[in-house]
Amino acid sequence: MEILDPHIIVCCATIESYDIIKNYSEEEKKENEKLIYNESNIMAWNCKDIIVVDFCHPSNRVSHEKMFESMKDFITNPFVQSEYFKIRKSK
Repeated sequence: MEILDPHIIVCCATIESYDIIKNYSEEEKKENEKLIYNESNIMAWNCKDIIVVDFCHPSNRVSHEKMFESMKDFITNPFVQSEYFKIRKSK
């Protein structure tokens, strides 16, 4: 993670993989993660100044139009944008 230093990580319904990578304990999760979005099959957290997004992977079960609409709603959400800009300023 230190090499890439990302602002955003997208886990297509694989948030458990992110947990394994970060190797958080349950206590650390409570302190280090803050839910910032939970709508339209998309959840996002601010995890130690990285926005981690989890949403349904595009597949035959989820229409592409619905997925794109959900992502547009997420990206244009004022609270999500303010969290992102706070993170960018702090890095």
